[in-house]
Order: sequence, then structure tokens, then C-alpha cells
Amino acid sequence: MHNGSTNVWDDFTKFMPWLSDGETAQSVGVTNTSEWLEELNQFARTSVKAWKQNFDGSTSGNSSASLWCTKGGYYHNSAKCAWGAFMQYGMGWTSDGNQNPTIVYNRWSNNGMPFRFMPPVGTDKGDGDQEENALYVEMVREFFQQSPGLRVVCTGHQPQGDMANSICVEVDNNEISADHHQQLAWIVPADTSYSGDVRFWDKEKRTNTSLGREDSKSGRGMRAVCEVILSWVNENGKDGRSISSGGSERTTGRGNPNVYYHGTLSDGTTYETLPLSMTTRCAKEVSFHVGKIDQSGLGPSSEDSPQNGPWWTRAMLHDGTTILCAGHEFKFWNCKVPSLQH
Repeated sequence: MHNGSTNVWDDFTKFMPWLSDGETAQSVGVTNTSEWLEELNQFARTSVKAWKQNFDGSTSGNSSASLWCTKGGYYHNSAKCAWGAFMQYGMGWTSDGNQNPTIVYNRWSNNGMPFRFMPPVGTDKGDGDQEENALYVEMVREFFQQSPGLRVVCTGHQPQGDMANSICVEVDNNEISADHHQQLAWIVPADTSYSGDVRFWDKEKRTNTSLGREDSKSGRGMRAVCEVILSWVNENGKDGRSISSGGSERTTGRGNPNVYYHGTLSDGTTYETLPLSMTTRCAKEVSFHVGKIDQSGLGPSSEDSPQNGPWWTRAMLHDGTTILCAGHEFKFWNCKVPSLQH
């Protein structure tokens, strides 16, 4: 992955699997993150346009040779299926059984937890190759290092319980300081598909509680809802206007992107988190570090936890409560640590 001063992001060809034989990222004008993202969106737009122009909703008149699903892959793009490569890009594996280098079907967690972002000691339960994990984290850090305008990645998959999770990436690999939020990047997985199955772990009583799915016909249950808010923090550290999908509220001033969550947990509790940048400004004064494994000593120990493993620091609320979370496969637990324990 590394060779001298080069890194995996020096050539985006491997992350553009739809390219034809002989094409490279450089040959189509992609040399950095911004150009790669634009090319990815152009690939999507072109494919959707081709589908709209050619697909009539039926298979009449098509031979099996012209149907993408009969062969799959990136290069089975007949005139009647010019969008086939885009269909392949949305899948986890290619037709020959190899893992697909796609952003559509991918994940930041393994077995319910972001094990690859955890310290190496005692955290090989879910994804055991510690050297590989370290390389993975370094690749993520390098991605943000060469993408100076990119500091937040919002994503789905894998399920994270009833609330978005937070993964903190220290872009310059230094210790956190009071004004360090400019050197941090955040990954926000927000898949809440199984909110109704989340259980709340009481550290003192060592009990699980849950309202369950109630009358819901899906795993989401009847209570939980989570909205991820992107906003700008200006140079004075004040929260700016939110970024709406229409763009009408977008601030034009200089600043740093910021993230917070609000909504209702699966136990019916409403909440609003502190902005992620604020949870690191005072990291030297508090025992928790949002977006990292819980090493505060105030949360449950691995031995006294239902999953027999570590806890992740998901978010901090305005009243000082810290939300820890743990996952195993499709099971997820929350643990609320009151501010009095800080």
C-alpha cells in the first residue's frame, strides 16, 4: 500500500472499476479527490440517463445475452443495457466473486463495531489483523490529508442502533489540543435499520431494558428517529446556519464544517448532541473522547458488558450525558453515563 513517498491515493484507477480496459484515472483527468468525486457523479448521471432512454419496463424483445443480470460485471454493457456497470457498482461483490471497490455497498464497521479504528491491544475480537487495521486507518487519514476541503463523510451501513455513530479521524496524527478541531475529520455512519432492537445497558444494575419494536412492521420500531445536522462553525467558534438540501441556508463565510444529531432514542428519550467539534475542544478536561473507544474507566468494563467487549463513545449531550454504544452482529446496546460521573 505504501512505497516511499507514495500512497494508495496517488492513483484513483483502482477506485474507478467502471473504466474500460486500458483507461486509467489520469487518462480521464482524475488526479485528486475532487476530480474523482465529480467523475463518480458523472458516471452515475450518464448511467441513469441511459437507463431512462432505453429501458421500457419489460424484457420483451431482449435476448438473454443482452440482459445484464445473466452475466453481471462491469463490461457486460450491450446497447440495450448501457447502465450495467452502474448496477454492478451498487453491489458488494463482482461476478467473479471479488470484493467490489464501491462506495455504495461498503462499511466502516465490522461485526457491529468500528474495530479497525480501535487501539490494537485487546480489540482483535471483531477484526483480528492488527497490522492491517493500522494500515487501514493510515489510508483513511491520508485520504483526508489530500482532501483539505473534506472533513465530514456521512454514510449508511452497517446498522448503528437508534442513533448515528461518530468516528473521529486525527488527520495530522497528533494529540488533541484545545483548538485542534480544524485537524480532525469525522465519519458519521447513520444506519438505524434495527432501532427497535436496541437495548439499554444499566451499568450499576447490570440489566438490559428495551421497548422493542412494539407495533412496527420493521426493525426500526415505533420511537427512534435521528437527524444528522451539518452546519458551519465560524472563525469565532460559533455555530453558523445549517446546510439545507436546497442550499438556501448555506453560509457564505469562512469556517469549519460541524456535525450534531438530534431526535428520539428507542426508549422514547429526546436528545440533542453537542457539536462534534465541541466534544474535542475540552478533551483534556473530560474523560470521554467522542468518536473513539471508551477508555474513561467510567463506562462498563468489557467483563461486565452484555457483549463481553469494548464500548464506543457515540456522542455527548448538552446536559453532559455521554452515550456509549456497543454492537455485535445485528445486536446493539446503548449505555447512558450521566454527567455526575464526569
